[in-house]
Amino acid sequence: METYQNTLATVLKSSEKATMMLASAINFVAQTPIEIPEIVEATTMLETYGFPPRIL
Repeated sequence: METYQNTLATVLKSSEKATMMLASAINFVAQTPIEIPEIVEATTMLETYGFPPRIL
């Protein structure tokens, strides 16, 4: 989990946003077949291409 937190903090340029995004992702994956690594990868790609991710 720490690796995902660090990745999101780097991409989102904020540890607070990363914490909120990861908490939201954990709640989301509990209800869907999607896994945390997929959420982190999608968030990273969206941010890289200029589409700010939103809290789920």
